Amino acid sequence: KETSIKEMNEIFDRIILVVENSRPIAERIAECMKHYNGDVSTRTPEDWYCLLRAAQGDLNVYKNGLKYMIDNDMLLEHNLFVNNYYGTPKEYVDGMAELAKKLWTSMNIKYDYFLN
Repeated sequence: KETSIKEMNEIFDRIILVVENSRPIAERIAECMKHYNGDVSTRTPEDWYCLLRAAQGDLNVYKNGLKYMIDNDMLLEHNLFVNNYYGTPKEYVDGMAELAKKLWTSMNIKYDYFLN
């Protein structure tokens, strides 16, 4: 089934971002237990990553009412592929952007020097 923009916005508005290293309360654990994967990270339902692992990359779980998502700003983009999680680290991209800025500044200084 296609997902309309309206439906995506409704899903987005329902999502509650959680801090990965915070500890979910018992009520949240009970709500999310069907998405639990005990084969990763700390292997406990008191770990948001384990608790939401089976939901990663699955829009349908959010269509069906899951409200929680880990707030992770360390990746610019991410994807779940063949049960493996891939992403582009923000720190790496920021570092490359800073290097490019330094190189560009250096090139402009040299360019200006030769023009004068």
